[in-house]
Amino acid sequence: FEDFYKLVVHTHHISNSDVTIGYADVHGDLLPINNDDNFCKAVSSANPLLRVFIQKRGGEH
Repeated sequence: FEDFYKLVVHTHHISNSDVTIGYADVHGDLLPINNDDNFCKAVSSANPLLRVFIQKRGGEH
């Protein structure tokens, strides 16, 4: 998870921001990617793509 988080914030040039990362499961529920277990669940649910949502902590965007 840590490597994935670093890749996301580096790729999107948001390394100075505190963000949460999530994904939509097969039911459309937004779930967090915040540890290795959740990261594995997100990757295993990717069919064929994993749509990732990035949000500033405490923000509405």
